[in-house]
Amino acid sequence: SDNSKKLSTRRFNLPEDCRKCEYLDACQGGCMRDSYIYNGDSNGKFFFCNSWKKTFKYFLHFVNKNEYG
Repeated sequence: SDNSKKLSTRRFNLPEDCRKCEYLDACQGGCMRDSYIYNGDSNGKFFFCNSWKKTFKYFLHFVNKNEYG
């Protein structure tokens, strides 16, 4: 289906700064639905990008120090 194709190629159609982001493997470009709602484009920048980056940074700090659990 068209939606399956969009989803499978989304990672390559994200904005340049998203494709170079250190957290891309974790977030996968964010929520496709939210990108569409807030930007009108399912390949657009995820609206909550900055808050997700802070969350990943905070979480990874503890994972890397083995201070979770």
